[in-house]
Amino acid sequence: MYWYNAPGPAYPGYPAYPGNPGGSYYPGFPGSGWQMDYDSIEGRLWSYYPSIYHEVYPLVERIVNERDDPWRYPVPPRTMVEEMVTEVERRWRWSGETGEGEDAADVETQQRRLLRAFLFVVLLNELLRRRRRIFR
Repeated sequence: MYWYNAPGPAYPGYPAYPGNPGGSYYPGFPGSGWQMDYDSIEGRLWSYYPSIYHEVYPLVERIVNERDDPWRYPVPPRTMVEEMVTEVERRWRWSGETGEGEDAADVETQQRRLLRAFLFVVLLNELLRRRRRIFR
């Protein structure tokens, strides 16, 4: 038993360590079956992404499959990445809210800039994921 797992008068300055709820130290939690498997954790975390991500990601993955060559370009040139982002924009049409007048044009321009930045980040994330080492 470690010092941080031992609440009580013997260790007055240290609170109980909540790292392993369940068992005899934490009777308020369910038993040892409280832990979830990795697939259900990953599935729940994927559901936190916004819906636009789930629409765009398969297209980003397809374009990276078509154009990326990690052996030829370990670090792809920025122009190549920007061309991929443009291709994602061309293939996927966003149904953003548009209005009328000059303000609507400004809003649409801002939305386009934000969308392009979002696509750039998603694409960079996919490129980094593909170049990541399996074991560190």
